[in-house]
Amino acid sequence: MFSSSAARSARISPIFSASFDAWPQRLRAAWLLPLFLVSGVDAVAQPVASAPAVPPNRPASAPSQPVGALWQGMLDEKTSIALTIFREPAEGAPLPAEAVGERTSDRRERVAGTVRYGPVPAAGRLLLEGAAPQQGRIDWRVWEVGLDEQGHAFRREAGRLVGRLERDGRSIAGEWTGAGGAQPLPVSLRQAAQYREQVFQRDNVTLTERYPVTGDAAIDKLIQTMRMTACRAGMVECRNGIEIAWLDRERVSLLRTFWFFSGGAHGNSTYAAGNWRKTSQGYESVTLGDILDTTPACRDTLNRRLVDVLRRQGASQAPAGALDDKAWRNAGLPFVWYGKGVVMYYAPYAVGPYVQGSFRAPVGFAQLGACVRGEPARQDEEKG
Repeated sequence: MFSSSAARSARISPIFSASFDAWPQRLRAAWLLPLFLVSGVDAVAQPVASAPAVPPNRPASAPSQPVGALWQGMLDEKTSIALTIFREPAEGAPLPAEAVGERTSDRRERVAGTVRYGPVPAAGRLLLEGAAPQQGRIDWRVWEVGLDEQGHAFRREAGRLVGRLERDGRSIAGEWTGAGGAQPLPVSLRQAAQYREQVFQRDNVTLTERYPVTGDAAIDKLIQTMRMTACRAGMVECRNGIEIAWLDRERVSLLRTFWFFSGGAHGNSTYAAGNWRKTSQGYESVTLGDILDTTPACRDTLNRRLVDVLRRQGASQAPAGALDDKAWRNAGLPFVWYGKGVVMYYAPYAVGPYVQGSFRAPVGFAQLGACVRGEPARQDEEKG
């Protein structure tokens, strides 16, 4: 079982943990090494037009390195699945035993990441871990982790993927088993993006960036808008992580985690997001007010849902999670637009003390009724 601190760390951020500064120094160093996921990860097509361009005012840096990948597929006709997977530190810099539930002697080349089901946002935080593919074989387990209503940390198995990495290095075929040994489902996953990492140095200040590359010029241009050029004034170190939170033919949702250290007992992190809808003219930015009606009654409905989720997750200052009027037109508001719902992200201190970490509050469109714009068919389908 996770310790309380490990559960909070696992829950904090898809890309950079807000408690990163509390990790052992040797683990920090290993995390920054040029990592890889599989031998085929470098084979992702990267047209020149969509390759991340470094703005002229960026500090000098080493070339970017592949560190992981986004894998997407369908479990059935209605349920999608997305795995964001990164390579874990090698045996020379092991993770804390309580964080992975494995014996140190069993740790060789491992991977870890997050799992998302769609199109309805899941309530729990799903983490994936397992050995790196060996001779193409994959056996990865999924765990739900977090804190219960009494504030106790929990960790329970929520799924398993057994299969093979195809020779092209960009597809996985196997079986997905849900929690409790449910009947396995055949699944085929394709690599939708490659994650790159780059370290910039300027005036003894280090900026580390992690960002995805899809090979689609329009989408990679959106990703580029969320990259950073340098740490802010007064910061000793910072890290900017951009994650593809949702990607389909109609929409793109990006979540950015910005971690920084300016001295003191620990660093801190903030969230920002970008949501876009594809149109005949290209991608257009979407705010919360474009998805939900902005009437006082609808704002109250969403806020009640958000606060209720935060309370059930143990946030000591849950009412602070309610959104004000300006949030509905804020293009950077940290929410992810799923197919049939939204997930709001709260950084440390937003709805509780730092020790409680960050929170994510999912709300399905079916819970919001007529407040959802242009979603009646989807609501009816979900209720059915």
